[in-house]
Amino acid sequence: MTVKQIDGALLATGKPADAERDFQAALGLGETGVAHLGMGSADFARQQWDAAARDFAAAWTKVMNLDRFDVSPSRRTGGVESAELSVSV
Repeated sequence: MTVKQIDGALLATGKPADAERDFQAALGLGETGVAHLGMGSADFARQQWDAAARDFAAAWTKVMNLDRFDVSPSRRTGGVESAELSVSV
């Protein structure tokens, strides 16, 4: 089973705090896209709207930056603030 499946089960059984703990651990292991998505789901389940919006935005940014041609590959794995634009003339 994946982190997303296990913690999805924790969310489904009403244990968002347990799920968030596991998603935080996944974030520390570099699973940023899945971890932020899961943390957003846990925040949403606890009605923490601002935190959910931040985590969903971080997950979206992670996924979108993976396919950008104008961001150097070494910067594609960072967070929202890590994107750098490369312009060639």
